[in-house]
Amino acid sequence: MSGGLADPASVDYQEHDRYFQIRRTRHRPESAFLHALAIAHLAVRENVHKNGLSQLSDGYVAQLWLGLESLYRYAGHDVGNQPIGVLDKPVQRPPHPQSNGTDPGDSDAAADRWLIGHQFFFTLMQGAITGLNCFLGASADGDEAEARAALRVATAFMRSSAAAFRFTSDFSPVDYERLIRPAMAPPAVRAGFSGLQTRDHAHLMALFTEVRAMRSKIGPARLGSAFDEFVEGTVEAYEAHQLICARFGGDVLPSLRMAARSAGRSTSPGVQVVRQMMRARLFALHGSHRDRTDRGGTPGGPEDGGTPDTGLGGHGDETPGADADGHVDQPAGDDR
Repeated sequence: MSGGLADPASVDYQEHDRYFQIRRTRHRPESAFLHALAIAHLAVRENVHKNGLSQLSDGYVAQLWLGLESLYRYAGHDVGNQPIGVLDKPVQRPPHPQSNGTDPGDSDAAADRWLIGHQFFFTLMQGAITGLNCFLGASADGDEAEARAALRVATAFMRSSAAAFRFTSDFSPVDYERLIRPAMAPPAVRAGFSGLQTRDHAHLMALFTEVRAMRSKIGPARLGSAFDEFVEGTVEAYEAHQLICARFGGDVLPSLRMAARSAGRSTSPGVQVVRQMMRARLFALHGSHRDRTDRGGTPGGPEDGGTPDTGLGGHGDETPGADADGHVDQPAGDDR
């Protein structure tokens, strides 16, 4: 490629992958997806044992694994596909909870949690993409039972994503403000760095429109409760995003992306932007923008027509779990 400007979206995607140490591949994408999913789950488990938990209940810990369990059930032709949480019991925690922001050694724990949590979240988004792709394929083939089972895979991954938001932010707001937020600003990255830059989230959002069209084509009644469960799982993920945004000051401060785009003039707090984004996504998926935290309003973006910051994660071809270009993401390095 010569003599032209790079696609801005592609530049964003590449910067995002570099920051979160993601390597993408076209080689054997199905195997690469499963490999990345297993590595990311193992990394989370190891991080919990190493650094502990302070904000996640045992129920949310179990919820982290729902997507993986659902995928195994689906692969085993369990058409009911109702995961219960493979670790749905109390987990043993280290004796000391994670960082309170007072120990210099806490910096490594916060940075590790932020990185590992994001890498985990990206694999969960590709899991949701896998479920939705399988849903669309089964629906096109007229296999209603298979379509419902596939939609429940996507639902389980969305619910795991909600728990992943909580896991990734389970460290002191003091450490976020002094360590994490500055690392997502120039000169480390361009101004306005955002989770919106991941291609996985962009493709997942594009699939919402296809899912809505397919639901209308085959008739909502044929999906039973599976579609409504997926909508609820999506709402749960966005509501978790709002809670975490508030935990790190987003109830009063604008996101990095909005602050950069408005040249410091933005007054919309991050939580408000996430809520606006949720309404827009639900409208694309369901034709409704109502949510459990704000029963009014209309779908749309933030002030001045800007694009909302998706924070965590924000994430195909004929390859389940691949992005729009057929890539599958993996944490960089074969051991992590």
